[in-house]
Amino acid sequence: MYTDDSPARPVRRYDLVARSAGRLVCWALAAAIALSAIEAFVQPRAGWWVPVRLVAWTLFVLSLLCWMVLRTLEKAEPSHAEHGPTCHDQAARDFERAS
Repeated sequence: MYTDDSPARPVRRYDLVARSAGRLVCWALAAAIALSAIEAFVQPRAGWWVPVRLVAWTLFVLSLLCWMVLRTLEKAEPSHAEHGPTCHDQAARDFERAS
């Protein structure tokens, strides 16, 4: 697994941001589904409940849109093959030669 400061991995601007946005998408979806399930089974009567549930779904949609844009930008960046071979490329060649 790569770390952010790994010398084998070229520096790419959108990697960390896209990964963080992806995590936000997952957590927002989990929260929105959990709140909807609670509403379906428990049927809370608090006045603040519906806005909280709607905020969770809105956060999910907005974070999904942000993640899609960031992922597109990340994919548009040059790949590691354009930066020269890495230690993992050498390991793959060694494996091919050994087999």
